[in-house]
Amino acid sequence: PQHCKTAIIQNLVAGMAMNNDDIIQLVWSLDDSRQRFLERIVSMISGVPWRVVTRRAKPTQEQEVKINQTIEKITEFALDGKLVIKDRFAGTTLPVLKRWIDQVQQEYQKPVLVVIDSFHKIGASSGDLSKTEFAITKSHSSECKTIAQAKKVSMLTSLELNKTQLPGQEPTLSHITESRKMEYDFDTIATTYNPYHDLQGHTDQYVVDLETGLKQPVIKLNIRKNKDGETGPVYMVYNPSLFRMKCYNEEDVRSLIDSSKDSPITLSNSVSISIPRSSEVVEEEW
Repeated sequence: PQHCKTAIIQNLVAGMAMNNDDIIQLVWSLDDSRQRFLERIVSMISGVPWRVVTRRAKPTQEQEVKINQTIEKITEFALDGKLVIKDRFAGTTLPVLKRWIDQVQQEYQKPVLVVIDSFHKIGASSGDLSKTEFAITKSHSSECKTIAQAKKVSMLTSLELNKTQLPGQEPTLSHITESRKMEYDFDTIATTYNPYHDLQGHTDQYVVDLETGLKQPVIKLNIRKNKDGETGPVYMVYNPSLFRMKCYNEEDVRSLIDSSKDSPITLSNSVSISIPRSSEVVEEEW
């Protein structure tokens, strides 16, 4: 928990909706409500803090314009079928998910990416009620693989790891109770780690925004298995005000951290750093 797995999912969803016209994203948010999910995406895309988007703070006229423009854009995504969002109130079981997949495939006739936030919260079907939680999750893993193959869809999902690891210990595949099963069923597996949260702020793994004083944790997304490509870490600076991720390579993250200790850098400076393009670097453009 609190290692930014949902934020990473939401950033990926927003980025794909903005940059990929050839897919339908069917998002199943089992953690956040549909409204909360959309609020965060509005903040990410508009660059307006979430507290302002949700009217916990009064927006300026300029922020109001940005919020409205972003809402219009997200509405277009929905009307075009680029972004279909369901939450736990619409259903929590895999039979319901299969019906949704059939509906969007029939309506839009495009490839579908199913995004499941909080895989471990998928509800048990009637036939699984007598099984243990461990057995249910294993069953869901197998069933999702079958759905992906039968329906010809791709799946992206988040899963909460066991909470028994010691503070300061980066999670590995061994921390997933169902790791053996998940390793076989999924082509790519990555773990996320937020040392700033894990060590309760007693770490230098953050960047300071000089304008607001906001500490932005460095998040490590470590690709542990990749059937079709490379493995290894991707580093992100997480802005908790905007729920926005910015990706850097390891060298630039180290430079950002070192620079912010004596004289904190501004957010505008941090995002303008020149980063070389390579298979190890993913730089998001908003």
